[in-house]
Amino acid sequence: MNPHFATDLEHHGAARARRDPPADGRDTVAPFAQRTIGVIADETAETTNTFTAPERDALVVLGYLHLEQARPDEAAVLLRPLHRARPHDGEVERCLALAELASGRTEVAARLAAHAYTHAPAGVRTAMGLIYAKALWLSGDEPGAREVLLKVLARKDPAE
Repeated sequence: MNPHFATDLEHHGAARARRDPPADGRDTVAPFAQRTIGVIADETAETTNTFTAPERDALVVLGYLHLEQARPDEAAVLLRPLHRARPHDGEVERCLALAELASGRTEVAARLAAHAYTHAPAGVRTAMGLIYAKALWLSGDEPGAREVLLKVLARKDPAE
């Protein structure tokens, strides 16, 4: 992981705030960046941060962007505090499971994907099942992966 990631995030937030000041003069990006950096810096702390809906959306988008750029460690760093704050958010869980899987943390990815798969709405259940099966397979649990794949195929919604 980039050791300057938190600093880069802080500079980006400050630069954006200077470039695109809000119409009412309030700085909304820098406080969000500062608060997020504080939560990220202490990954072991229980978070009491509730993240607003726009903050949650921004972190999920940033997580996906990091995954698209083959930077899963940075994605995981952003998404772990968000997952602690919103442990039943399926999209956050899916993105974090993908980040953990791409980082080689297959057991963590399997646990996240298993939870998300059992609680996922029908529209994303198949995708979560495939992530879960892949995590099991890569962690060496081939029978478990096959079992999950069979369940996914048996439950697959034609609309997916």
